[in-house]
Amino acid sequence: MNDKLEVFEEAISDVGYWSWWAEKLPEVFQIEFGGTHIWSPPINSSSPPSGQVALRFGNPVSISFLKSVTSNLPNNWTDLFREDQLESFSINYGEFKFNNSNYIKELLKSDTHVETTFGQDPLLMIDNDNSNVSLAFLAGEVGFIIIAQELRIINQNGDLELNDIEELVSRWWSYWKEYWKVKGTKDELPKDYACEVTIPLKADQ
Repeated sequence: MNDKLEVFEEAISDVGYWSWWAEKLPEVFQIEFGGTHIWSPPINSSSPPSGQVALRFGNPVSISFLKSVTSNLPNNWTDLFREDQLESFSINYGEFKFNNSNYIKELLKSDTHVETTFGQDPLLMIDNDNSNVSLAFLAGEVGFIIIAQELRIINQNGDLELNDIEELVSRWWSYWKEYWKVKGTKDELPKDYACEVTIPLKADQ
């Protein structure tokens, strides 16, 4: 399970970004990411794969938004973000972790303002129930921590199983190789953010 989660973490955090969040509490909290390395077919021939993935947490027990103490974002930045009035936040590479209580403790001890908007203090919950799923990440000047009882992974085609993520990531990398192979030719593919910022070495093309 840990290996599968590590593949998933990498696929989102390599060049991905936090694009939105929504809630229907106390039942559900959802966060969405773009620019992932998870394959999904393009909607049409003139569009790249969306790369969008939603994480839908069921029955959350703790939700916290983080903001750097040096940030100039307004106090209501979370609302503005949900209302699409702020740009997306790029995920810090290597700072996106599932089920990692030590990482959550590090974040809570860092020079960061933590606003727990629902449930219990995450410090009280991370070691409380091993059946819960947790996610913590930093994205530039902001971050997020959630602990919940359930997690669903969803893209434009519906639910994804964690067991399928590795294959979907592999398919994305095959697509990436083809993207760069035909770039600049008459057969080039529609411009793709995730491919453009994942630049190959000459030997990889």
